[in-house]
Amino acid sequence: TLRGYETIVRNQIKQIENISLRKLSQEDIQAWVNAISIKLSPKTVKNAYGLFTAVIGMYSPGTMFRVTLPAPKDFDGYVPSDEDIEKLIKYIEGTEMEKAVLLAAFGSLRRGEVFGLTKEDITGNSIRIRETRVRGRKGIVTKGPKTQSSCRHVIMPEFVIRKFDDIESGPLVKMHPEDLSKNFKKVLRSAGIPEFRYHDLRHSHASLLIDMGANPVLIAARLGHESADITLKIYSHLFPTRQADIVQKINNTRK
Repeated sequence: TLRGYETIVRNQIKQIENISLRKLSQEDIQAWVNAISIKLSPKTVKNAYGLFTAVIGMYSPGTMFRVTLPAPKDFDGYVPSDEDIEKLIKYIEGTEMEKAVLLAAFGSLRRGEVFGLTKEDITGNSIRIRETRVRGRKGIVTKGPKTQSSCRHVIMPEFVIRKFDDIESGPLVKMHPEDLSKNFKKVLRSAGIPEFRYHDLRHSHASLLIDMGANPVLIAARLGHESADITLKIYSHLFPTRQADIVQKINNTRK
């Protein structure tokens, strides 16, 4: 989070950084938000504005701005298909990357969660997520999961759990988190698979659960979302694909 704030301070506030607080107007802030919205995602703009309002609240208490932020976007990235994942797993079979891919593709774990796991977190077919390893200001740091809901137990398929039988203790995936991100797309290109991010394996798992007709509340719990509302907001474009099935069931009840 601090690393993200430092990036915002370095790159995103040029337009307003030299304006005195006494002269800073509603129009100045809206123009700034509009300008950074052209090149940044709605989420990044929201983070930048959140930092700005926190600073204003500290150094100019009582100063209020009413600003319109860009509307959040639905996920519009590439969701890897079953064929993509099957081909990828076959290509990296027997490597540490295979273990990381299996945990994301069939358990919907975030990268930091994958690298926070140890053998002690496995009980039967259940994996406990209690720590995450992420890039901080001075390298990789270990911290608690992203939200309270991210502390969870995820039931894994048998074939995924068996991949960790030979580990007696310590990390489940023995590679550096940055090496995974650095090499993942190279592997995709070498295997002839359409390019996507490691994080998109998580989206693929969510898509699979939706296609299986899983309840949004259960999907949210498995993904570690704070509520089903977040799940629906991110994946709302995938749920309409179930409408044909619903209509067919309605038709069947009328026969």
